[in-house]
Formats: sequence, structure tokens, C-alpha cells
Amino acid sequence: LHNLELKPALLDFLGLPIEVKAGTIGTLTLIVPWANLKNESVIVRLSDLLVVAGPKIHIVSEDDEDIAERYYKDKLAKLAKAESHLESKTGEEPGIMSRLFEKVIDNLQVQLESVHIRYEDFTTNPQKPFSMGITLERIEVYSANEDWEKAFLYVEHPIIHKIFELHNLAVYFNQDGPSHQFKEHLTPSEKKDM
Repeated sequence: LHNLELKPALLDFLGLPIEVKAGTIGTLTLIVPWANLKNESVIVRLSDLLVVAGPKIHIVSEDDEDIAERYYKDKLAKLAKAESHLESKTGEEPGIMSRLFEKVIDNLQVQLESVHIRYEDFTTNPQKPFSMGITLERIEVYSANEDWEKAFLYVEHPIIHKIFELHNLAVYFNQDGPSHQFKEHLTPSEKKDM
């Protein structure tokens, strides 16, 4: 998939006063070795990820609070139902699909390239606007054996080792800087110039 636009409600599940102002994923690739899931890793690749967030400018009304409360109560009820379902199955031998799913998750590889996450605030204090963010050339997450070497895990392990490799991580903070309120998607070269 190419040039995916992120929804403004992307961060709502966190319950923070932050919303996505703009965001794109240049490329999303999912590599699933359907014929060999027992011996090869599923790979998720994201490239050219850009997220611009800012303070949520929304006055919460009582109706919104009621909706949110009902939503969370519904989620808690579903969670309790799922937990009771899992507890009722304890002691049973896991099925083949369950074991395959666990193996896929244990060996999942994630690769992110060209990541830029930016927070802009021009409303909290208009006299002192600021922006801050992180940029990352590449991050790779993969499974490792007990010796911390990249490996495919064939058997169940009580402890799963994952290695996170970060390449060229940078953090910045700008005060009185320009706004990057996007009307259109940026090209990769424009993202680097931010």
C-alpha cells in the first residue's frame, strides 16, 4: 500500500489531549510466507512515516463525556468476557491454530524507515509557539535466541528475546519555529527539510 493518510482520531485511544493534525505512511508492506509460516517470519515494513500532532482543540461537553463513559464501560465488559473465556479454557491443550499464531507473533519482524513524528503547539501560548519531535532513519525489531543472535524461534520459549536496532535517532525542540500545517502530502525530500 502506498501514500496512506492517517486519521485525526489515531491517538484517541490513549485518552490524551493530543490529535493528529496530519500524517502519512509512504509505503506499508506486509510479507506473509503463507506456505511456510512455521519456518519463516512475517515481516511488517513501514517507510516514510510522518505524523504531525498537536493539542486537541475541542471543548468536552457532557454528551461527549457520556459517550466516552459508555464506550469505556463497553470495552471493559468485552475485556471481562474475553478474560472469562480464556480462564475457562485454561488446562486445555492449545490447538494448532493457537500454536501457529503464537509462533508468528514470537517471530514477527518490524522494520520502520524514514520516521518523523512532530508535535506542534501554536495555541497553548500563542506568544511562544513551539514544536518538538523525533526523526529516525531506521528501526528494526526481530527475534533473537538466548545468545542475542538474530534467529527464528522454532520451539516455545518461556522468555522471548527481541532486538531493537535504532539507526540515526534524533530529537529536537524548536521555539518560535515555522508551522508545518500540511494541506497536501509532503514529498520525501520536503520531509527531510523540516
